[in-house]
Amino acid sequence: MKIELVLGCLILAAFVTAIMIPMIKLAFSPTARRRVRHNALGDGTHAHLSLRADAPIGTKNYLVKRGSDANHAAVVAAASDEPLGVCPDEADAAEDPIDVILLGVAKRTVLMVAQGTIAADVDVYSYGDGTVTTTPAATGTYWKVGKSRTASTAGLEIEVEPCQPRLTKVVANAATLATTQAAMVNGAVVIVLGA
Repeated sequence: MKIELVLGCLILAAFVTAIMIPMIKLAFSPTARRRVRHNALGDGTHAHLSLRADAPIGTKNYLVKRGSDANHAAVVAAASDEPLGVCPDEADAAEDPIDVILLGVAKRTVLMVAQGTIAADVDVYSYGDGTVTTTPAATGTYWKVGKSRTASTAGLEIEVEPCQPRLTKVVANAATLATTQAAMVNGAVVIVLGA
């Protein structure tokens, strides 16, 4: 009995030693001391959100906005809706899980859907149906969402360098000073048509 106990302890000690020696060597190696380690460094700085769709989303790469609550997203329905990000997924039904690439946080270009013909290297704005367009030609409230990196035509994907959504208001050339000043509320960029 004593021999079995001693033999069992020796086997256990050999097993633990075989596991611990490489870990100890790694912990005290010169490269391990030069490596910076942080715990939970990226908490709260994610470029993607996993949300649920408020309604079916039939096309990939549409702009989405905050949905019915913090866990939901919906396709941008008006040019004045503030976009949250781009949904690279399709959702067959409400409550389907979707990925949302956040605008202004993404570390790469993203695909969006062009509303019309868009040249490369121009600012793009939310059109109001999930797509993007060039500088708006009609008065109203819009959101700048990035700069095109490729050219595209209506209904096709376009590569965009995203930015933090920027409130943009377009006013008529004949707008009064008061109208222009009112458009500047909340830090909006104002574009004057025909100027």
